[in-house]
Amino acid sequence: MTVDGRVVALGTQATIVSGTARSCGLGAIPLSTATPTGSALPYTVLYDLGQTPSGAPFGDPASEAAVLLQVTSYASTADIALATADKVRRAFLQRNAADTDWAFPITLTGYKVIGRESDREDGLGLSGSNYSYVQRFKLHVSTSS
Repeated sequence: MTVDGRVVALGTQATIVSGTARSCGLGAIPLSTATPTGSALPYTVLYDLGQTPSGAPFGDPASEAAVLLQVTSYASTADIALATADKVRRAFLQRNAADTDWAFPITLTGYKVIGRESDREDGLGLSGSNYSYVQRFKLHVSTSS
């Protein structure tokens, strides 16, 4: 089974915006009209890196999909890029203290996120006058609700 990558990307984008309070572009710099902060630094860009079927070994092997996503945080200083990456990491991985729910839910129409994990962090880089921090995350998505 595959899941609709656009649905996953849009739901994840909304979670990143909620967790960072900054705009997030989908595959490109956010538009100047994007909420909440437009294309002003710092911002993030979300990339869909594809998906693979996954699932229970004794059930339907294609009952779920693992979706790989990259988030790149851009800022004018290394410190702000690191701080933005910290907020992205929290948006993906932080749990509520009172229970086991995610602090920042990822809401997907027709699907349910059943797992999240950090896949890789390439860390800080400099291009021109802007700093960037690259992170990859894996979402495990199911059609069961």
